[in-house]
Amino acid sequence: MATGRIHRPRNLLVLLAAILVIAALSLVFLLRTDTGTPAQSTDAEHDFLVTHVPAEVELRIDGDPVDHDNGDTYTVRSDQVTLSATAEGFADHEATYALEEDQTTPIDFQMDPETPEAMDQLMEDGGGYDAEQEGTRQYLEDAEDAHDEHPILSDLPEEQDTFSAYQGLPEESNDDFAIHLHLAQHTAQTGREDFTAWMDEAGYDPEDYEIVETIEPGDAALTVEEPPTSDDLASMDPPSVTNEHTPEDTPEDLATQFATVVSTWDTTEDLDPVDSEHRAQDLMTEALADRLFTPENPITSQQWRAAADDQAASYPWVTQAAIIDHTQDSTTFEHTVCWAWISADADPTPDHPRTYQITIDTTADAPVVSEYDYQDGYQAADPADGDCATD
Repeated sequence: MATGRIHRPRNLLVLLAAILVIAALSLVFLLRTDTGTPAQSTDAEHDFLVTHVPAEVELRIDGDPVDHDNGDTYTVRSDQVTLSATAEGFADHEATYALEEDQTTPIDFQMDPETPEAMDQLMEDGGGYDAEQEGTRQYLEDAEDAHDEHPILSDLPEEQDTFSAYQGLPEESNDDFAIHLHLAQHTAQTGREDFTAWMDEAGYDPEDYEIVETIEPGDAALTVEEPPTSDDLASMDPPSVTNEHTPEDTPEDLATQFATVVSTWDTTEDLDPVDSEHRAQDLMTEALADRLFTPENPITSQQWRAAADDQAASYPWVTQAAIIDHTQDSTTFEHTVCWAWISADADPTPDHPRTYQITIDTTADAPVVSEYDYQDGYQAADPADGDCATD
């Protein structure tokens, strides 16, 4: 960076490429009001004297470019001024300075080189050469070589709602570059698709790069419908059951559909709770359906047996739903379901909650349930005190 002799005339702002000297000239002048009475103003007028600014530096005062020549003077009428300087290959400089009356204040700033060419210019103008400058030069050259070899560096990092992509080191090769792709667990597949689409739009081929994935843990809650009220349940007829279902089109809807179907029983037809799982076979993969079986001796709860005495059927509703895992081939959901036993001759009776983990295979033309499991929740002695009690 060039430096020059600093001239410090009283009450002048002296601009240098490296050093600024600020001064303010306070003027007192008369303003005439509407009534004709003179009023005194203490607004300060500040003069800028440019003593040495290299021609390649673009100088702006309060955002206005100035065609500067050494020895030029500029005037502003404000108690502060914003100075900015730009030059090819150097980091921009911009700062706002307060102006003091009748005072000359030196301010030091520098424009840092960002390219090897700028570093050469800096050393040539300054006539110096040291280890720090050489280290900076080498770093800039390495950075420039890396950008030439991997043009995508100009577009990294890239952060979107479903992914973040950064420059990093490879894990499976001896190369000097890889793209580190960060995905949320519950939207990993969507993130991959969005990342690939971004690369395509930017003109890059994912096959040309090693991509290192990091899956961030975390659940994503899904919206569920409002639960039924006590009046809603009291006005219902016992639900009917069916062996035929049309699978929903999306993994989210299919998981909710499956959780509802396998929680719907008619005690006048079903002998074992597993009967509802057999009815859901058209929502499953063939491999999963083939694993279903019915125990020789039915396993039923006290609530089931009481419902059977009333010839009741269950009415289920989902209370909580979330995505708990997401891979390229599947999405796993966790749904908590409540149900109430509905009978024509008895009041509705809520039962305990059950939490399902449902994995949806997304590799086929339409989503399908490939795995599921469940765990029963707390079962209160009095259903009115349980987690599935309604208002």
